[in-house]
Amino acid sequence: MKYFEKETTMLRYKLVLLTFFCMLILSSCGETSHPVQSTPAKSASPSGAVVLTTPTVITTLSSGSTPISTPTVIVTPMPGNISLPTPTVIVTPTPGNIPLPTPTVIVTPTPGNIPLPTPVPTKNPSPTPTTTPASAGTMALNYYQALKSHNYTQAYTYLDANAVDTITGQKLTQSTFALLAQNSESAGGPISSFSAATFAPLVVMTVSRNGGPYHVHLQVKLEGNQWKIISLDRI
Repeated sequence: MKYFEKETTMLRYKLVLLTFFCMLILSSCGETSHPVQSTPAKSASPSGAVVLTTPTVITTLSSGSTPISTPTVIVTPMPGNISLPTPTVIVTPTPGNIPLPTPTVIVTPTPGNIPLPTPVPTKNPSPTPTTTPASAGTMALNYYQALKSHNYTQAYTYLDANAVDTITGQKLTQSTFALLAQNSESAGGPISSFSAATFAPLVVMTVSRNGGPYHVHLQVKLEGNQWKIISLDRI
């Protein structure tokens, strides 16, 4: 008898569950309400993972339906809905992105880039002209040029006031000198050419006349800025 009562009780319980599920199915088919889902709140844990709170789903049933208990929805975080913190980008300097300081250019002066100062013209006083004495050889040539031209007065100006003839030892005055020059031309002919070799204070003249060349020895002396003949052996 007890066994039969126990089986009856189990059968009734199963009937109640079957009825409940049937009513639940019917109410689901006829319901006109719309579920409202709350937005899950996010909270950050110290490790950077996201912890989602359990949302509550509220279902409004149509009239005549049996109220159903609020189900609990557990949302498992997926890789697509986890808010990751913004990564910190660390840039390792490389030769291409290292900001280099502006180099200091040091220019070493060279002859081509040294700025030279502009010269300032200075007015120097004009030097006092000085007469450079002619050489003894030049004086002797001028002397013989005057003799060749028969200008004995001009030729005598090249003699010292105390000039002498070394052959006779006679002091040569202007008249004595002119007479000696005329006698030399009468004996040898006119002067055709001459040259000078200087061995100061001696000048050796090579003179050519009709009879051929010969040498004349002139002793010279610098008086002031002019050479003068102080003695001669012939004309």
